[in-house]
Amino acid sequence: MNQRFEGFFNRIANGYEKHISFLPGYRQTISHIDKLIGASDVLVDVGTGTGSLSFKMASKTTKIIAVDISDRMLKMAKKRASKYNTRNIEFKKAEIRNIPVNDSSADIIVSNLTLHHLKNKEKLVAVQEFYRILKPNGKLIVGDLMKTAKGSLEFIKKLFQNYKKVYGYLNACCLLIKMIIEKLFLNREYPMTPLKWIKILEEVGFELTNIKNIDSMLWVSSAVKTNHDN
Repeated sequence: MNQRFEGFFNRIANGYEKHISFLPGYRQTISHIDKLIGASDVLVDVGTGTGSLSFKMASKTTKIIAVDISDRMLKMAKKRASKYNTRNIEFKKAEIRNIPVNDSSADIIVSNLTLHHLKNKEKLVAVQEFYRILKPNGKLIVGDLMKTAKGSLEFIKKLFQNYKKVYGYLNACCLLIKMIIEKLFLNREYPMTPLKWIKILEEVGFELTNIKNIDSMLWVSSAVKTNHDN
């Protein structure tokens, strides 16, 4: 898992923020996640990337532990923290199945646009790790791509329209074709259905509190850690 992701995200780090800005519903997803997060002592941002979500949450959190597998992503995030003079974010390099946080020590875990890069068995391992580090009744908030027939078609159409606004029709066609070819031959994305995601949460010991379709394939879910041990 480590090698599969580290090199890929190091390569795309410089253009990452621009790339994800084209995703239909991306800004709305960030806004919805922010609304679900109240004041907390310890928040863990898993798959922080260049830190956008962490910076948005920094004013209402005592301490943020921002975790990512990519050195380049973390380097960019640290530069932004220095620029914004943000002092309550601790950046750590780690993979999702081995997060360097003590058992039952986090109030909230957030993860945005990370889990769809994992196969279903890997998602289960990740959720088990989330359960380990959350306090009893701690909250898990996940924004991610979910697979539905209607949502997937809408996602492609809206993504093409977003490309077209910036790059024009022909270049948008080329970008979409490139994306489809990469998905066919270099697949790094494994979105699951909302139902399967809910089953994984329940299997590990989370209680779903809310799940919402933000736009086409983008969904946000929230769940709490139950008090019983697995």
